[in-house]
Amino acid sequence: MAIGRSCYGRRLMYRQLTASCPGCAGSLIEDVPGRLTCGGCGGLLIAASVLGELLRVAAPEAEFPHGVIAFPREHDAARIRCPVCRTQMKPGVLFGVPVDQCYVDGLWIVRGGLAVILETVSERAKERAG
Repeated sequence: MAIGRSCYGRRLMYRQLTASCPGCAGSLIEDVPGRLTCGGCGGLLIAASVLGELLRVAAPEAEFPHGVIAFPREHDAARIRCPVCRTQMKPGVLFGVPVDQCYVDGLWIVRGGLAVILETVSERAKERAG
């Protein structure tokens, strides 16, 4: 079965997806494959696989056996919807940074959060090595 065709051979029509920022409702731009960034507030939606690769670059000797998993955050945290599939995201914490996780499309991280995550992973790897 070819992508874009149903099992009955009919062509499926998909509407153009325009994702908007769950923080400020600005437009999201795919500046890097697997990463949508908001030009307004600087938040970003990053695919778990892309984040996993960045973590492996920041800490090559560290292992992430279960992939990228955000630990649950308090239940009263504001719930946002995934800018791509519009499902409710699960609030969590990843290396001390509040994130919202969509199990299909990735993690929503506020401005500056990705840098903090990568710096924390790198520092922890250096502490374990030294």
